[in-house]
Amino acid sequence: PGPMDKARLRIAYVAAHFHRSLLMPVLASHASRDLDVFLYCDISEESLGHLARRIVLLPLRGRSLAVSMRANRIDVAIDTVGVGAFLGQDDVLQQFAQRVAPVQCAWLGSWAGSGGIFDYVIADAQALPPNSDRLYDEGIVRLPGGQWCWEPPRCAPPVGTAPWLSRQSITLG
Repeated sequence: PGPMDKARLRIAYVAAHFHRSLLMPVLASHASRDLDVFLYCDISEESLGHLARRIVLLPLRGRSLAVSMRANRIDVAIDTVGVGAFLGQDDVLQQFAQRVAPVQCAWLGSWAGSGGIFDYVIADAQALPPNSDRLYDEGIVRLPGGQWCWEPPRCAPPVGTAPWLSRQSITLG
């Protein structure tokens, strides 16, 4: 990312757990000259591969998250774990409750309202059908085509024809 220029939108993803197969395609899609991308996560820079040149990687320290985001003038903070009590996520949610950024979003794993911690929930129409809006204090941002950007592992075999099509039966186990 370039120098801190307030004309550039500054987005931070917060990943108490790095979902490589889900986050790497999203991080790779950010190629705008008008956008700075930050990732708060306890991974090595090598884990980002070629993206390390385009993404600012900062350590995730739950209790100092708000201070770091304010210092980096983050405009939009996106939590990628949700409201579950995962290791380290409690500290992250406590920091979000103190307003780490002007706009705060929940994505991946946010299947329930947050009680006002987030401004928006990023989902799709399958995860949060249109008639569920009334159950949320947050605004709902529905991504067309689905909220998941899955990158299969490199060791995965190629996708082929489903075996049940040739056998005309489904085998479980």
